[in-house]
Amino acid sequence: MRVILLGLLAMLASQVSIADECLYNQDVYKEMYDGLRNKYKHTEYQKKDKSLEITLEDSKIIVWYGGCEHYGTKIRYFENKKKVYSKREIFDKSVHLVTLFARHMINPSELKAILSSGKYKEIEKGSFLVDYPTMDWFSITVGGRAGKPLIDIDFYN
Repeated sequence: MRVILLGLLAMLASQVSIADECLYNQDVYKEMYDGLRNKYKHTEYQKKDKSLEITLEDSKIIVWYGGCEHYGTKIRYFENKKKVYSKREIFDKSVHLVTLFARHMINPSELKAILSSGKYKEIEKGSFLVDYPTMDWFSITVGGRAGKPLIDIDFYN
């Protein structure tokens, strides 16, 4: 009985140490955030959720880089003025945001071609699942409040 308990404890301890280790180097994310801080004037690092908030004249962008078990990025774009986007405008804005914040993972020209050729599925109104070949998941979701748009771009591999 003792041998079984000791074996179980050893197995659980090894699982905890594996869970604490990240597959991806977390220092790389810090370097990416530092690069954005140098590029944009009004930035604030959110330590709690490990994101960088960038305030521009007419919008706010929050960028998350990271992952331990997967490598991914999320870009959230808030606009300060009321606007209704067409699907084409949503996709153009998404390509623009990827160009600014995610060229390390996504080729903007390839994304534009994929969206133009219809290689996406609208899974519900305003939520698009994009068939990007090197990503396990790529989505674009549109929402907002009081007529002010919000666009989420989320992908990982």
